[in-house]
This record gives sequence, C-alpha cells and structure tokens, in this order.
Amino acid sequence: MREQVTINDLTIDRELHDFVVSEALPGTGVDAATFWSGFANIIHDLGPKNRALLAKRDALQSQIDEWYKAKRPTGYTMTEYREFLSSIGYLLPEGPKFAVSTTNVDPEIAVVAGPQLVVPVMNARYALNAANARWGSLYDALYGTDAISDDDGASKTKEYNPIRGAKVIAWARNFLNNSAPLASGEWGSVSKLTAVNNVLLVTNSAGQTGLTDPLQFVGYKGDAAAPTSILIAKAHVPQDEDGRVFMARIWNDGFEKLKGRRVEISGSQLHATSGAFASFQRGENACAENLTT
Repeated sequence: MREQVTINDLTIDRELHDFVVSEALPGTGVDAATFWSGFANIIHDLGPKNRALLAKRDALQSQIDEWYKAKRPTGYTMTEYREFLSSIGYLLPEGPKFAVSTTNVDPEIAVVAGPQLVVPVMNARYALNAANARWGSLYDALYGTDAISDDDGASKTKEYNPIRGAKVIAWARNFLNNSAPLASGEWGSVSKLTAVNNVLLVTNSAGQTGLTDPLQFVGYKGDAAAPTSILIAKAHVPQDEDGRVFMARIWNDGFEKLKGRRVEISGSQLHATSGAFASFQRGENACAENLTT
C-alpha cells in the first residue's frame, strides 16, 4: 500500500503531499499549513454536496435508461421526450434573464480561448488542434457504442462488464493485427514490448518478433526496456487504379446531443456499416444505404 499522510482529516498520498509542499507551494506566498487547512475546508464543505449531486445524476440516468427501454419497441416523438425529461426534473422551466461578468475569474476562463467546437477543415492547424482536443480512448469508444454487440452476456451495464471488456480488447488487438501486423504471431498474445536501437521488439506466443514493417514504429514513452506506451504510424497506401475502395458516410451513430449530453437514439448505422466493411474485406459485395465501393 502506498504511504499516506493525514492532515485536517484528509488522507493524502505521500507523493502528492510532497509535491504540493516542496514544488507547488514555494514562491506562491501560501504556506503548507494554510493551504491544507483551506483545502480541507473545501473538501468537507463541498464533498457531501458533490456526492448528493452524483447520486441525483445516477437516479436521473437510471430513469432515462428505463424510459428508453420502454420506448424502444414503439419509438417516441421529441415532444414526448421533452415532457418526460421535464417530469423527472431533468429539464427545468426557463428562469429570468441574467448577466455574467468575468470579474475575479481565472484567465483560463475569462480570456484564454478554449478548443474550437467547429473548425474549417481547410486550415490544417485548426483541424489538428480540434483533433487533439478530442483525443480519446478507442476502448471507451468501442465499449460505449454498438460497435461491440450485446450478445453472449456482453451488454452495457451500470458497472463494468468484463465480458464486454474482453470483446473490446479482442476487437482492438485484431485492429492492430490488420493495421500493424507482426512478422510472427498476433497482438493478442503479446506479453512484452521492448525498444532497442529504435526498433520495436515484441514477445508473444511465437517468441520474439517485430513489426512486419519496422518503419511503422515511431517512438515510445518511458523506459526502453519496458515502455509505458508506444507510437505506431500507418501511412496512406496509394490506391491502384483498378483497386476497390470502401467509403461510408455515417450520420447516425446511435446517439444525439441533448443539453450537452449524448443520449441514445434508434437507427444507428454503425453495426450495418461494420458488417458491410467485413463483407468488403472478404471480397464479397457490400451493400448499405450510406456507402460506396
């Protein structure tokens, strides 16, 4: 167990405590005792309120999930949906007009521009900034959508479902098999990664191997003997004139935004598109309303 420090009824990890005291506070004019006392007051004051808000959020989400399940066979209108959200207190009546000022607000909120929500794709710098602001986990994206089926006990549950998690991991490793194949064996049995002289060495059930194309290995983070993360790139391969191309436009991923939250809707095209792509890879005819081959 990691070493901990108790201050003002707070249990603090020793590394965090030492960082705050030795690196963060010096030069700020705030001594350690004042900081921990003020921080403890905030935690003890807002902690119970925050837990109550989280409990309310869970209760609302549970009601919304059950409503979706009940409406799945028949569908619903947006009027019905708004009335339901209002009935459970998710949507409230619009209040009186108000004004907000930025007095005594941190510069990060008041004057520093945040990530752009909509960017012109013609401007490479803007597009790159937007992509970086939305960098996320492939595991999360797979786990939370119907890209992974609910079959065989892999349904999305309130708590983590290890069966669904195993499906996600298998999908991602198969993606690596296709996009960054190994000279021997597969990514699913990898037990160790090592970087030696800018070459990625991979240990799996076939023994020690590497990438079929060593140039795909771009870099790593951490110790070369046991990297915490690696970066693999896949360059665009020019398409032969007589080659087949799979193109799909998805306008319904099974979710829509409502009051800043993603809510599930019917008619997702992801599952059909994934099936069509699998057929395309096998050389079969792929048919769907949103694709061209």
